[in-house]
Amino acid sequence: MALNFLHICDLFEQLSRSQKSDDRDRVIDSWCQQHNPAIVRHGVGALGLLSCLFPEKRPDRVYGLREVKLEGIIVKAAGLGHTRISEIRRLQESQRMDFASAVERVFAATDDVQEHTHSLSVMDVDQTLDRLAATCPFSAPRLRAMMGEVDQDPIDELLSIFRRLHSMETKWLIRLILKDLRPAEIPPVVILQQFHFLMPDLFRTRTNLIDALELLDCDIIRRMPLWPTPEVAKQLREEVLLLMQPRAGTMIALQPFQKARSLKHCRQLAGNKEISVERKYDGEYCQIHVEMTGGNSRITIFSKSGRDSTMDRKGLHDTIRKCLAIGTTGCKFKRQCVLTGELLVWNDRTRRIMPFYKIRRYVSREGRQLGCDRDSPPCEDEHLMIMFYDLLILDDNMCVHEPHNVRRRRLWGTVHRILGRADIGHRVKIDMRLVDGATRLGDEMTSAISRGWEGLVVKACEAPYLSIHGDVQQIKLKKDYIPGFGDSADLVVVGGRYDTKEIWAQSEKCIGWTTFYLACLSNKEAVLHSEAKPIFQLVASVTRPCLSMADVRYLNRYGASHQVPFTKSISQMEVKIESGSPSRPTALFLEPAVVEVVGAGFDRPANQRFLTLRFPRIVKIHRDRTFKDTLDFTDYQRLAQESMALMAEEDVGGQQQTSLASSPLRRVESVPSTSTPSTGSGTETEGHGEHRISEDENLDAESPSVLSGRRQVAKRHRSPEDFPHLPATCKKAKEVSTFKSEKVRYEGKTSPVAVQRTTSQLLNDDVGATCNPPPALFSYDRPSDVRAMVSQEQKSSIHMAFRLSLRNIVTPILLDESLTGLWSEADQELLKLCAKCPLPLTYNKDILLNHLNGQQMIADRSDDHMMATCVVLVHWPSVEMVLAGINPWLRRLEHKEHVFIPRAYWNIIFVEWKALGSLKEDLVESSPTLMDFVQGYVECKDGSLGFSGRRPGVPG
Repeated sequence: MALNFLHICDLFEQLSRSQKSDDRDRVIDSWCQQHNPAIVRHGVGALGLLSCLFPEKRPDRVYGLREVKLEGIIVKAAGLGHTRISEIRRLQESQRMDFASAVERVFAATDDVQEHTHSLSVMDVDQTLDRLAATCPFSAPRLRAMMGEVDQDPIDELLSIFRRLHSMETKWLIRLILKDLRPAEIPPVVILQQFHFLMPDLFRTRTNLIDALELLDCDIIRRMPLWPTPEVAKQLREEVLLLMQPRAGTMIALQPFQKARSLKHCRQLAGNKEISVERKYDGEYCQIHVEMTGGNSRITIFSKSGRDSTMDRKGLHDTIRKCLAIGTTGCKFKRQCVLTGELLVWNDRTRRIMPFYKIRRYVSREGRQLGCDRDSPPCEDEHLMIMFYDLLILDDNMCVHEPHNVRRRRLWGTVHRILGRADIGHRVKIDMRLVDGATRLGDEMTSAISRGWEGLVVKACEAPYLSIHGDVQQIKLKKDYIPGFGDSADLVVVGGRYDTKEIWAQSEKCIGWTTFYLACLSNKEAVLHSEAKPIFQLVASVTRPCLSMADVRYLNRYGASHQVPFTKSISQMEVKIESGSPSRPTALFLEPAVVEVVGAGFDRPANQRFLTLRFPRIVKIHRDRTFKDTLDFTDYQRLAQESMALMAEEDVGGQQQTSLASSPLRRVESVPSTSTPSTGSGTETEGHGEHRISEDENLDAESPSVLSGRRQVAKRHRSPEDFPHLPATCKKAKEVSTFKSEKVRYEGKTSPVAVQRTTSQLLNDDVGATCNPPPALFSYDRPSDVRAMVSQEQKSSIHMAFRLSLRNIVTPILLDESLTGLWSEADQELLKLCAKCPLPLTYNKDILLNHLNGQQMIADRSDDHMMATCVVLVHWPSVEMVLAGINPWLRRLEHKEHVFIPRAYWNIIFVEWKALGSLKEDLVESSPTLMDFVQGYVECKDGSLGFSGRRPGVPG
C-alpha cells in the first residue's frame, strides 16, 4: 500500500497544532507507528517521502514560483471567478491568513468528500515537483539533466494536480512549493531516527538526500534492524563506520554551533580544555571539493544551504587550483580533498578585506547578478578571495575524525597562501585549564571588538569535526552578543505588520503585529527649528527572536493607540521606502516609539544605497524620549561609515595578522625577577621572572578593568652599566629606557596582563621611550650624523646576529645581517619592529649559527645592495608573538618588496630542530614565511634539518 499525500498532510496538520516539543515528538511517534507498513525506506519511494518532509533539504530543486504566480495557477486550475479571488485577498488582509490558508478557506466551500479515496500518492507529488524544478534555470544541473525533455508542460501538470487535491492538501502543496511549512515544525533528528536509526549519522556525512539513501541501501545496512536498543545501536554504528565515511562531491554537514551570550557563558561552554579561538570572517561559507581523475581536476563548491554553487563562484576556481598547486609536484593530494573556508572580497589597492555586501557584485546566480541594482559597478582593484579554516578530507585521510589541531596542521601543509587570493584564517590557542586562560580569552574578545571584527569562533583543539557519538559543537561569540559591545543606535518604530507564519504569535492574545519597522528622521533640523512635517526613512525591520516577548506586547499595546492604516504620506508624517524593499508595514504609528537597536556591524541591503545595522535587535525601549531625540539619517550613515572604517584599518597591510600585531597591540609582560641571567638556549633571561599566579586569584575576563584595558603601570629604568655588551657609542646615552612592567592587583596580588594600545599610539611613540632597542641596533636609532661616528670595529660587532632571549619558545628566524645599511625603508621598518619589542633584548654573538654566502660588500645609502642572511634562534614568550615581532618584515621578504636576495644557493642548518618536538607544527602555522622554508627541508641523520637548493619564490 502506497503512502498517500493526504497522510503527509495529516502529519503537518497535527504538528501545526502542537506548540511544545514533547507534543511534536508524540505526534511523530504515533504517525510513524500508524503508517509504518506503507513507509518505503529505500529507493525513490524513500526519496519522495523525505523530500516532502524536508523540502529545504532539496537545494537542487528551485521552482521560481512565489505567491503571485501561484495565485494565477490556482485561479486557472479551479476556475475561480472575480468574487472568490477577491475573497482570497481579503482573508489575507483582514483575517491575517497566509496565502496557503486563504486558499484552503475558499476551496473548502466546494470540497468533494469523495475525492479522499482518490488522493494522490507521495510519489505522484514528488515526480511532479521534480519536473517543475527541472524547468527552472536555478535548479541543479544534475536535476535538469536527469529530467531531460518532458512530454507535458510542468505548469499544466501542476494545474491537473491542484484540481485533484482536497483543500487541505492544496494548502500544504503550496507550502511545499514555497519551501516553508510553517506553522508546522518538524524536528529532523526525531523523524530521521524513526525512519532508520542510522539516518541522522548518514545525514551528517552526506547531506544530499540522494547520496544518503544510496548508502542506506547497501546490503550490510539493509540487514540491520530499524530501531535497535541503544547498546546494540552503538555497536552497529562502529561496524559501519567505514561505510559512513564522507566523500568528495557530496556535501558534509556543517558543525552545529552554540551562541555564547557573554564571556562567562563562553567559558562555561568551552569547559576546562585547550581551545582554538578563531576570527569570525564576515563572508559566505564555502565547502570546496576537489576530485582528481585521470590527471584532470573537478572542483565543486557548496554553499551553506547545500546548494551546488560551483559555477556561481567560478571566480575562485583559478585561485583554488593555484593555492592547492593542482597539476604540480607541490600538490599534497592525489585523489580527493575537501576544505572549508569563507568567500571574501579583497582590494589590492587598499590591501584589505571589503565589506560583506560587496560579495554580490562578484558572485552570480546562473549568470545573473542579484541585489546589485543600485550598487556601483565592480572595481578593477577588487576580486574574490578564499579564507580557509578547516580540512575535512585529504586522499584516504578522513580528517573529519581527527582533532582540530591535526586538521589545522594538515591545512597549513596543503594550502599555499597567495596574497589577496587565498589565505588561512587567524587563530590562537588558549588552554582554559591554566589560571590565565579566562583572561586570555577576554583579551582576545577585547582585541576582536576594538579591531572591528564580527566576533570569534571557539573550537576544542582535541575535538573531531564529526563524531559517531553525537554532534561536535563550536561556539560563536559575536560582539553584539555581549551587552555594550555591539554597534548600536537609537531609532524609531514607525509601524508594524502581522506575519501569519510566525508560530509564536498564534498562542498570544492581542497580538496585532509581529514585525516592526525601524526608521530614522531624514529632516531632523527642519523638524527641530521650523516644526516641519517629519520624514522618516525606513532602514530595517525586526521580529522575534530579535526582540523580547515583553517588548512585542508593549509595542502592540502602544501601537494600538497610535495606529493608522499605512500610506506613505499623511498630514502628521511621511515615510520613505526605497524601491526594492521586500515588505512594508500595514499600519503606521503616529507617535513613533524610540528604541535602542544593536547589530553585528553595518551592511548595505540588496538593491539599496544606504547602510544599516546588520541583524538588528531591539534591546531597550526608551519610553521617556521622542523621535526628536534619535539619530537623523545623515548621522546614522556617518556612524555606519565610522564603524566600517575601523574594520578597514585592521585589514590594511596584510591578510594574516594576529591580535598581537594589529590595533590594538597587546603586550604580554612578566613580573621582573632578580634571578641570574641564563645563557645558551635557556628560557629565563635578564629581566624576566616566571609568571606566578596562584589558583585562587580572581581572573574574571569580564571585569571592567580587563575589558577597558585600564591598567596600573609601574615604570622601571636601567643604566648603561646593565648592558656591558653595548658598543661604546651606546654607553654615552644618559639612560636606556626599558620596557614597562605592567601590574594589575587583585586582592593585593600581582598578575601579568595585556595592555591595549592603538596603532596610531604605537607608530607615534618614540622608539626609545617604548623599550630599549636591540643593542646591536641601538646606535642606528639615531640621526645619520651619529651613525657616521660608529667605528669600523663597532660596525663589525653590529654584523653579528642578535638574539631575542625571551621566555619559552625557540623559533629559527632569518634576519638580514647587513644592518649597517639601515637607510632602506625595509631596514627602517625592521629596526622599529625590533626596537619596539615589549620585552628586553640581549645581544649574544655566540648564537650565530651559519653565514650564507659570507660577508657581502655593502654600499652605504644603497637600496639595491646585496645582502647576506644568517639564521638566529629567537625565544618568544608565545607562538603568537612571532608574527607580532618579526613577521611583518618577513612578509616583505616573502613578496620580494624592497629586498633583493643574492643569486646563490641556500644552505641552512637548524641545530637541534628535533628538540622543538610538537612545537614545530605550531611554529610553522604561526609564521607563514617559516612555513615556506620548512616545506623545503629534509630530515638529517644527526637530528638537524638541511636544505639545499634555491628557495621557492625568491628571484634567482
